[in-house]
Amino acid sequence: MKLRLIVSWLVFGLVLLVGAWFAGQIAGRAQAAAECAHANADVYQSLLEQSAEHLKEASTKSQQLFNRLAKRAEADMNTTRELRHVLAETADSRADCRFPDSVMQQLNAARARAAEAVTSGLGATLPDPGGGG
Repeated sequence: MKLRLIVSWLVFGLVLLVGAWFAGQIAGRAQAAAECAHANADVYQSLLEQSAEHLKEASTKSQQLFNRLAKRAEADMNTTRELRHVLAETADSRADCRFPDSVMQQLNAARARAAEAVTSGLGATLPDPGGGG
């Protein structure tokens, strides 16, 4: 009887040890999964923050480009207006294909500004709308 009691206690102890071992395994796996999920969440949060920063930067650059294009269009309109005004003043002279020197100089200056805009791009400073260079 005593032997049976000892064996029963040993079996009970063995069952407790095996149960504790399995519980530790399950808890360890759960903890590892939680740490992995936390690390993934940190990576995703960082990615979202970087994406938001890139979006903000792209928006700023887009607005700068829009402003440069608007200034370029305004300068082009002013140049066209100036040329039309000068050509309107000398319309009667053009009947014989005669142009005053000032008109030819303004045409050459406009051609040079257009060539510079094409070669230097939008990042270059815009010419003075008054034609001063």
